[in-house]
Amino acid sequence: MQLLIMENLDFENLISYNIGRASHLMINAFHRSLQKLGLDITLQQVGMLHFIHCHGESNQQELAEVMDKDKSAILRSIDILERKGYVTREVDSHDRRKNIITISDKAVEILEVVKPHFLTHVELMTKDITEQEVDSCLSVMKKIQENARQFIEQTK
Repeated sequence: MQLLIMENLDFENLISYNIGRASHLMINAFHRSLQKLGLDITLQQVGMLHFIHCHGESNQQELAEVMDKDKSAILRSIDILERKGYVTREVDSHDRRKNIITISDKAVEILEVVKPHFLTHVELMTKDITEQEVDSCLSVMKKIQENARQFIEQTK
């Protein structure tokens, strides 16, 4: 019976399938834009740098929550960003179990280079889509994100 149900699913018309597919394609397209610029950085890394730049010093726990990643994944990302010279890590003087992550001048420069390309990328990805359609899509995506967060919390 389970196999029959799976055979009859029309994945191409499922919202979850389309969200995942659109996300995957948009991220890959943005990574190609970064490669054309000669930048060795991912969208996730840009997101982390942007968060730290906007909020000042951060710790691994804050970054894990904002990026919806576990602490070990964030630790790997911080290691990479530190090796590239984009962040520094220092032990928190108030809690030696925590590290304070600070953005470097080199990372600020990268963000300035990436920003106009990111905005162009967003325009390309939303061409032929009205502002009202974008607003509706954002509203739906935020509701789905909240439902997913609630599900995750309930199943911990």
